[in-house]
Amino acid sequence: MNGKLKHSITISPGELMINHGMTVVVSDRTMQLRENTSQGVYCNDTRFISHHRYRFNNQPLVLLTAGYVDYYSSIAHYTNPMLKLTSGELPTNQLRLRVVRQIEHGRVLDDLRVTNYAMEPVTIGLVIEIKSDFADIFEVRGIHAPFRGAVETVWDAQAHMLTNTYRQGEFFAQMGYHIAVADSPPTYSNGEL
Repeated sequence: MNGKLKHSITISPGELMINHGMTVVVSDRTMQLRENTSQGVYCNDTRFISHHRYRFNNQPLVLLTAGYVDYYSSIAHYTNPMLKLTSGELPTNQLRLRVVRQIEHGRVLDDLRVTNYAMEPVTIGLVIEIKSDFADIFEVRGIHAPFRGAVETVWDAQAHMLTNTYRQGEFFAQMGYHIAVADSPPTYSNGEL
């Protein structure tokens, strides 16, 4: 053996990686996961989430700062770009989104806190884009062609739970994304919460 790991993910400059046990999250420097990269949420050499991004309404967030808290947790602070609202425009830097991400007992937990610094109440949508491809580590690294099975997505509006289930032959994997607390009832459509 030449000393290289057989099962590994290369972390590029500008990427963040947190891990605990067999669960690993590789994100860009903004703590978001970009599609068509090696970024994702992995457990036991399978990528359960391949794309994960936050937006205010339909606008990308502006990163203020992001970094590690511990080997198993990271934190990011974002603000808003100029947003068009039904009541007019919201200038930049009026809202803050703090995301604390940690891995705990094989689960990835994102704690989101929005703070309004505007001089009046603001109604906005916090959009979460999420996709699962259930690629194994060899597919991600380009070692073999993808084996595509069926991915079934189910949104449970009462439980506020998105479930993606993957089947390929005898292989089965499932990812659940639960909204524990929200000021208004979350909805799901076209890969977005």
